[in-house]
Amino acid sequence: MEAGGSIIVGTVGHREPGWGRAPLAADRECSASYSGIVRLSWNGVVAGEAEERVNVPEERLLRTAFLVGAITDAGALLPMLFPPLAEVLWGFRDVSGSYRFAMGYGGSLMFGWTLLLLWAYRRPLERRVVAGLTLVVICGLILTEVLAVHSGELEAWRMAPTWALQVILLGLFAGGYYYRFLEQWVGGPTRG
Repeated sequence: MEAGGSIIVGTVGHREPGWGRAPLAADRECSASYSGIVRLSWNGVVAGEAEERVNVPEERLLRTAFLVGAITDAGALLPMLFPPLAEVLWGFRDVSGSYRFAMGYGGSLMFGWTLLLLWAYRRPLERRVVAGLTLVVICGLILTEVLAVHSGELEAWRMAPTWALQVILLGLFAGGYYYRFLEQWVGGPTRG
């Protein structure tokens, strides 16, 4: 063996506290050179190089979108679970059993999506697909609201604040999800 070469001394599985083993394409490989210097590589990329490949603005935008989305979803649960708030916000006075049943279903889904957004917040670049799925959900909510206003079930002025918030959310989630495309489209730096 020649001086300065490297040998593999073992692999280190990636762990998140309390979450067990995370599924990765390849475990982290720990190698040591004969000179005694230890370096870590992830999928063949040395640690310093891996850090350079992370797009900090993209990660920040996705984190912001996921956090704002989770807070918004948690807030949206309130009128779903407490009918007096639904009356104040939307003007709903009919809180029949059917209404409570439908809101219970919707509230369960809203709570689940809140948890999904918090999960995506932890590793935004790896879980960016959640931003794309959230775009579909927001568009579905907007369509439902427009149909309710068009049918006369809701007054448009009551939906205006919600629509303003949804426009902001669409911008955040679309910006995060399509960041790489937009970065190339406007001539920003490309990654390897």
